[in-house]
Amino acid sequence: MISKDGGKARDQPTTPLIAASWKRPPSRGELRGLQERKCALLAIEEVDGAQAVAYDLFRQELLWTRPLKREIAERCGCEVNVVTLRPMEPNVFLAHVTSRVVAGCSLRDGSILWDMAGPLDSPVVPYRGRVYVMLAQEGYQSSPRLVCLDAATGSKIYDVVQPELNAMDLASYGTVHEDHIGFGTRGGLVGLFRLADGGLAWSYRYTVRHRTNVPVHTPVMADDRLYACADDGHLLIFETA
Repeated sequence: MISKDGGKARDQPTTPLIAASWKRPPSRGELRGLQERKCALLAIEEVDGAQAVAYDLFRQELLWTRPLKREIAERCGCEVNVVTLRPMEPNVFLAHVTSRVVAGCSLRDGSILWDMAGPLDSPVVPYRGRVYVMLAQEGYQSSPRLVCLDAATGSKIYDVVQPELNAMDLASYGTVHEDHIGFGTRGGLVGLFRLADGGLAWSYRYTVRHRTNVPVHTPVMADDRLYACADDGHLLIFETA
């Protein structure tokens, strides 16, 4: 097909997209945090104490709804303000309460399968049936711990104290590449950790120039390199191999 300006127009897609052809069922409140997993759409519905809802994308119907925010608060005995949903495989999704709780929930009905409460230093990282999270410890001089959980059962695979990190090293969202996970911290540390055992492969610490309101930049890994941004705007590049 030729366009009006003489150029060749792009071919139109012949396969309809699910997202384009799907019409969301009526909702009583705003849906936020939409996550797609296994032909199901997960979301938090801002009504009646923030319900967790799941829709079937093929049948275009409601699968289930649960007062997940209230259930986590009652189960863990803590205040729950914001819940973030993160899909997992094969039939589990994560409900993450910032800095407080991570819970594994059934994709079938939304029920809570397991939970872990604690001072979560960074957002949880789901990857290949496991959940990775950096946990803070009490005390100004205490080093964080890298914890790995089984996503289906919540059982702890390892819990490794990181002596190279200190209490100021509040971590960013971790980045997984092959068999490593990388973190950046407010304390100016960039670290690469082994997924197999939680051990530190290597670390680099730069001088933080602005101690207040320091943004934590999530590292990016590609082509055997790790890219991180320092607080002064410099781009740091490391070999990961």
